[in-house]
Amino acid sequence: MDFGSEVIVGNRKADLFQIKNDGYREGELKMFVFSKDLTSNYHGKDKVYCKRFDADSNYLKCYNDDDFTEESTLADFPFIIAQRTQCFSAPEEDPVYIPIDASCVFDVIFQPSNEYLQRYDFKYNIAINYDSRFKGLETIKEVSLFEIMSSALHAAKLEVASMSFDGRPQSWKWILVAK
Repeated sequence: MDFGSEVIVGNRKADLFQIKNDGYREGELKMFVFSKDLTSNYHGKDKVYCKRFDADSNYLKCYNDDDFTEESTLADFPFIIAQRTQCFSAPEEDPVYIPIDASCVFDVIFQPSNEYLQRYDFKYNIAINYDSRFKGLETIKEVSLFEIMSSALHAAKLEVASMSFDGRPQSWKWILVAK
């Protein structure tokens, strides 16, 4: 998935993807795992884990650790994931089992943080952790789905091009130390 043109920080761009159960038994989605590609010049988290925690929301919460204790900010991970179809269950809900040949649709929203002060190129591999329900037992599997790529540009960045005092050019060094 390539978001194409660059997005200026503070703005957002959305795309969607669909996954399908091509197995021979219903399955249960557990979480998405985003792994940063080493060619990315972005210094955010190397791995981010996203799953549903709130029964009243279709947005998944993303965390910087697999213990789900440190929630990601947009500065850590500039993507927001939302389910369009009810495929993830929240902890207080009964499990949602995805029937054979059924599909799940998700929105991926790229929203670079307004804390970014330079251009960043993002490249993550997306994997899904799921319960394959092998022999009717919980059997967790992970499969890589695809790569996601995007770029963020910083917003306006004003800098002094020149400075003069009484018509004479001045350097910043002189201005900053003058009393």
